[in-house]
Amino acid sequence: MEPSVERRVAELTRECFQAQLGVTPQSVEVRTEGNVVVRVRGFLVRAEQAMMGYPEHRTLVEQYYLRLLNEAGPLLTAAVRRATGSDFVGIEIVPSLLEDECLFVLTLGVGTASSVRAVQSPDHRNSAGSMP
Repeated sequence: MEPSVERRVAELTRECFQAQLGVTPQSVEVRTEGNVVVRVRGFLVRAEQAMMGYPEHRTLVEQYYLRLLNEAGPLLTAAVRRATGSDFVGIEIVPSLLEDECLFVLTLGVGTASSVRAVQSPDHRNSAGSMP
């Protein structure tokens, strides 16, 4: 995909975070090699960052964001579909809240997005450590 499409996907992702979560991420990186991978960084507020340092509070923040990110997934998929002209059959959401980031992996295909999958407990696996 063209760099202008990747920039548009990044803009739409920022807008989605602002509308759905009420926060503006510090950065959004988009890769379009095969699938569309969107990495969002720096969206936790200070209080949430502080809570992540305590295991008993971390679970609350993780549950909260899993729900919010899961709800934002279809909106992001629709926005990316409009920007790219591509159809997606699924989206995998991989939050890594200890690192204040989240990956959205949109799977290309024919039809409409049929599955949204949020990966549970990703900080223990460090799934978002390196962007594909």
